[in-house]
Amino acid sequence: MSALRNLVDYHQFRKSRQPSAQKKAVSSQSRFPAGILPAEAAFRLLDSFGIPAVPTLLTRNAEEAATTAERIGFPVALKIESAQIGHKSDVGGVQLGLSSAAEVRDAFLRIRERVTTKLPTADIAGVAVQRMAPEGIEIILGIKRDPLFGPVVVCGFGGVLVELLKDVAIGIPPISRPQANSLLKGLRGWPLLTGLRGKPPADMDALCDAIVAVSNLAVGLGEQLLALDINPLVVHTKGHGVVAVDVLVQVC
Repeated sequence: MSALRNLVDYHQFRKSRQPSAQKKAVSSQSRFPAGILPAEAAFRLLDSFGIPAVPTLLTRNAEEAATTAERIGFPVALKIESAQIGHKSDVGGVQLGLSSAAEVRDAFLRIRERVTTKLPTADIAGVAVQRMAPEGIEIILGIKRDPLFGPVVVCGFGGVLVELLKDVAIGIPPISRPQANSLLKGLRGWPLLTGLRGKPPADMDALCDAIVAVSNLAVGLGEQLLALDINPLVVHTKGHGVVAVDVLVQVC
């Protein structure tokens, strides 16, 4: 019965596809070197598909990090940059909520020391300085490659809600805005987006646009894209948009 239900859902999904969504693939992307994209390149890729992201710049020493932080505005986060490190926080490579140039300098040195102690052979490109995003609802949005269906779009609630809800929705690109909205309505945590207990509703238009954009990115990169994870995508209140805070892109 579960298999039949999933087959019916998939049939309805195929019927609901709109031709305009299928024609929106971007085929002019240059080929990337295989592996995990550096943070700046990954954020530029998101920007090229219209997915907003927090300002993020790579720095190579503590003084450059402090100057960059002053330029993009406090508070900032520092994150280690290395192709060999997928989960930066696991190796002490992340420092959040820094509010002065002095804090940035100290954090830069601490991050480099912690990471090189744990991973002495890692090739470290530098430390990314990133403006802290305002609070909002955290969403996980990405692309996984399924052996049967190929690339699929995955979205769900991020942050502490990941383990609590285990609540994700899956769609096959290309995805239209109505389909994106339908995916979100299928989440058990949907009421969190609509304004639960007097809280203002989330910017659903911007969130749907981001889902469509990720779908277009999957189609545009085609077989080159192995995986993409935006975690989190922070969704602000209605009219204030969304912003990607962290992204991991793996290509072949």
